[in-house]
Amino acid sequence: MTSIIFPRPIIAGGVLSQGFDPARVDYLSPETGGRIYSVAAGSPLWSMTLGYNNLLIPDAYALKAWVDSLDGAKQLIFAFDIDRQIPLYHQSGRPFAASPATWSQTINDDDVPLLELTGLLRGQVVSVGDYVSFVWGGGKKFALVRALEAARADASGTAEFAVTPAVPTLIVPPEATTTLRRAGCLMRQVTAETKLMEIGTDCMPAGSKVVALQDLIP
Repeated sequence: MTSIIFPRPIIAGGVLSQGFDPARVDYLSPETGGRIYSVAAGSPLWSMTLGYNNLLIPDAYALKAWVDSLDGAKQLIFAFDIDRQIPLYHQSGRPFAASPATWSQTINDDDVPLLELTGLLRGQVVSVGDYVSFVWGGGKKFALVRALEAARADASGTAEFAVTPAVPTLIVPPEATTTLRRAGCLMRQVTAETKLMEIGTDCMPAGSKVVALQDLIP
């Protein structure tokens, strides 16, 4: 019986740098009067780049086997921000509720998405850069947003804060659950941009790179 199960979590050991941001495709449409309008081509998708440090031989072959198992872009990856696997304020051990009771999204007059979470601990903190993951479809489908501002849960355990990108509510159902612990999303490898260094006699030198792009499965 194999231990290889998909989606495969990223290999965080040996990571020297990580890029984890929404990738957007926007078109600008200037008018004769000088106004410029922006049109987005679809929902923003999360993009990830992992840069690896020197890896000892066992770790080098583990990374190589992980990449090989993806079969190019065929198999799914479960990706997350290594530095924000739990909310920043609570990384020192302060207690927090990892699974909010309910969520809702509104869009303000400036077209900024605001996410409201209930069921948090009183005084629980959301820091800039914290993540919220949405899970549905029997735990097989994911969406992800990142906090743009800090917030603190009130006495009833409710907090509201701006996020990016907006929750794609045409895909994410109202019954989706949320989590603040190892919040992530599904991705596929960008094969043409992934590159592993050659394994030497004692290590794989720094410079290996794994690139992936979100697959927002409806």
